[in-house]
Amino acid sequence: VAPNTAYYSRRDKETGETTFINSFHVTPTGTGRSRFHSASYYKAPFPIPRWIATIGLMNFLDQDTYLLATQQPNLLKYEAEAVRMMMKAQEEDNNTNNADAAQRYNTQMRRTNFNLATPSEKFAARLSAFWDATLCGVPNRMSTLLSWGASSSVGQAALPPRSVILDREEQHLKHCPDSQGVVKNCDRIRRYSKVILWATAIAKFWSRVVVLPSKDTSSVIHRLLGPKALAVTWSLAALAILFARKIRREFFFKYTEDLHDKDLDNIPKVWRDV
Repeated sequence: VAPNTAYYSRRDKETGETTFINSFHVTPTGTGRSRFHSASYYKAPFPIPRWIATIGLMNFLDQDTYLLATQQPNLLKYEAEAVRMMMKAQEEDNNTNNADAAQRYNTQMRRTNFNLATPSEKFAARLSAFWDATLCGVPNRMSTLLSWGASSSVGQAALPPRSVILDREEQHLKHCPDSQGVVKNCDRIRRYSKVILWATAIAKFWSRVVVLPSKDTSSVIHRLLGPKALAVTWSLAALAILFARKIRREFFFKYTEDLHDKDLDNIPKVWRDV
């Protein structure tokens, strides 16, 4: 079974208690493909809506997803090379065990080309060790690796644009009813807020020009549509439209090249050079 679960938390040294646990689940689904799931457990005075955690997770994953997409051609090339080395060793010595050879050559390849130095990378190292140990037992994996890494075309193939690699609608929204409900609610809020803006503007114009052209400020319509009331109504409606638009945007492509560059500029603020 693939080592597909990792979790982390900060625990009190004396009591061993923690206020949160974050867990990640990675399920291999094919050559070069995995499905990622995440869950969070926390102590809070009130329940936090799941869509808020989802937005935070997608903002975090956008950076790693694009990194993986750019890393994939090189990784497949290295893995294909390890398979060819294993097949060559088997030709030279018929007594060579496929599974042992596959694990030996892939382990050597990863140590040569990767630097898994931090504790947070143990998960990736364990998952890679699983792939190496099961290379010969996974149907079509060897043939797929060889076909993808048989030539330099894999490394030279143009990557899809960011808007495709980081398309949150295709990768998440279309598969998550909870997020679909959030987007629908945002659309409703924007639509109803616009109706309120137009309705009050028309009512104000109607009351001033058509129905009550006089300056009788004691009427109910004049009081309801007075300057202060209109200012509050229009401000709330405008804020509702603004926030609904911002929340809705989080479920579609967002991580542009400009936003990526801005994140790079912020790295020294978090990890300072010593």
